[in-house]
Amino acid sequence: MIPDPVYQDSPTILKAAVEIRACQFRFSDSKWNAVLCARIRVFGDETGGGAVPMTAADEPPACAPRVRHLVELIELKAHKDPVAALAHLDSLAAHHPFSCPSPSLLFRLLRAVSASAPSHLPRLLCFLRHHPRGPRFSEAPALVALKAFSRALMPDEALRTFRSLPDIFRCTPGVRSHNALLDAFVRARRWDEAEVEDAMILWEQLQQHKALRPDSITYGVLIHGLCENGYINKALQELKKAEEGEDKILDVFAYTSLLDGLCKDGRIDEAICVYDQMAKCGCRPNSQTYNALISGFCRVSKIAEAIQFFNQMQSSGCSPTIVTYNTLISGLCKAQRFLEASVFTREMMEKGFKPDTITYSSLINGLCQDKKLDAALDIWNRVFNMGDGADVIMHNIVIHGLCSAGKVEEALRIHSEMKRRNCMPTLVTHNMLMDGLYKSGDCEKASAVWIEMLEAGLEPDIISYNIVLKGLCSYNRTLEAVELLDDALSHVLPQGCSPI
Repeated sequence: MIPDPVYQDSPTILKAAVEIRACQFRFSDSKWNAVLCARIRVFGDETGGGAVPMTAADEPPACAPRVRHLVELIELKAHKDPVAALAHLDSLAAHHPFSCPSPSLLFRLLRAVSASAPSHLPRLLCFLRHHPRGPRFSEAPALVALKAFSRALMPDEALRTFRSLPDIFRCTPGVRSHNALLDAFVRARRWDEAEVEDAMILWEQLQQHKALRPDSITYGVLIHGLCENGYINKALQELKKAEEGEDKILDVFAYTSLLDGLCKDGRIDEAICVYDQMAKCGCRPNSQTYNALISGFCRVSKIAEAIQFFNQMQSSGCSPTIVTYNTLISGLCKAQRFLEASVFTREMMEKGFKPDTITYSSLINGLCQDKKLDAALDIWNRVFNMGDGADVIMHNIVIHGLCSAGKVEEALRIHSEMKRRNCMPTLVTHNMLMDGLYKSGDCEKASAVWIEMLEAGLEPDIISYNIVLKGLCSYNRTLEAVELLDDALSHVLPQGCSPI
């Protein structure tokens, strides 16, 4: 259970606010005047303790029931309908600007809005920032808001909130707030040079801050973000700096992120060096670490090395996951080592892992490329006999295999079944069918697929136009090809580019 945030008023802000309030109202009630005067005396003490929160009981008698009713509505709606609770909070702020719900209620509302309606979170933060009696919180509510913006891919709001933490929550950002902001940049996956520069400035400020020290999460988030956005060399630099430091706080997430980034960039030798350094620093690899390396070796067709790391993974006591098996099976199929792929598939099933669409897609694709269409269709039929659904990728793999083998009518049958199963064909599906139909000499059916594609609301790409243009020209339908070329030039082709 999360504890209630620490609450403390700001006398200076409240002093000015009460004086403004006193000018807005003329009070005849003696009790209310006495309360107001007491408030002003408390708020005027710059060095005194926190002021007593203003409640419905402190409002003028005519206002108190309305305030209590609004607060009760906020509390009632906070969990199930936080947006409605925000509307009541807006009403409270508009009509009773000095009344404020309790800090615990505000924190509950903050968590509810963050979980279910993060786009409305700026409304609540605006209330907290500008309310004259806004409470002082610990860093915990600030982290709730920052993480919500991160999950919702709203890095601009995360940055705006981070910069205003002292005004919104009356707290100072700590290392966890810096980590949450860095994570917001990472999740958004839209770093350009300027955003990377901002992130690195934030990182340098954190490193130079005497009261704050980057922890393992900070390094992990930063290195992961740099790698995800293609800044592998920057990530390497930061990793080396951390290794040379005294704290030695790098964890498996930071190392694995860099290994994965290097492998995806084809820098497998550097990835091995980082893996060796990881072991020297006493950081034990996990399944994600091995998966990244196995995937990297498969990507560069070094299947023997991938199998070697798979065996090393098991001997070190780290159990393979379904991702491990799928990665290895896919690599073996691409290398046309189908017997070994079937052995690993059987081993995977013996260990209790059920083959999924990725497993079947890898096997079917490999068999189609090896022109073993009957074996591929056997697996395809087995998928449906077992009641497992096939996704659009698996359908496309089978359709491509059938078209490549000249079995276009069978491909059209799969296409029809695909639609009946509510698995909607994509642009790739239509492109493959049109290409197969033109190559098999069925120009009319190819044209029908083109019309179906347009009616489905799919926009042709350069590949679509090239397939149809070549198909029309091969059947001497030059006038139709010229009309289509004009359409292509006006829709998809950039300046200076021409279809081939």
